[in-house]
Amino acid sequence: IADALGVNPSIFFGKDDLQEDLTTRLERFYYKDLSYGIQDATFSPILVTLQPGENEGNAFSHDGHEFLFVVEGLLTVEIDGKQLQLSEQQSILFDAHKTHYWFNHTKDVVRFLVVSSTN
Repeated sequence: IADALGVNPSIFFGKDDLQEDLTTRLERFYYKDLSYGIQDATFSPILVTLQPGENEGNAFSHDGHEFLFVVEGLLTVEIDGKQLQLSEQQSILFDAHKTHYWFNHTKDVVRFLVVSSTN
């Protein structure tokens, strides 16, 4: 949706009147927008927290590139149907046109940084 509208994905999350950044609870994830309200940046940084066992969802694609950096835990990433695991302090950069999704197959919380470019 953000690609079609040409906007930063963070606009779909409500803003906290007391802070420039925000944390939003969705069905499976906690997102924390790290853009500090900047709407015209060419990339979007978001901190994602996956709860233990959060392993359902559908792969998607979008314009630009995506960079993932694991802060805590063991993240399973699927890119074009191939799964790989990233441990703490590991990262990956890939073409976001490829279908992708992330999972937590562990019993621990996983936190990772997602930086998506807008073109």
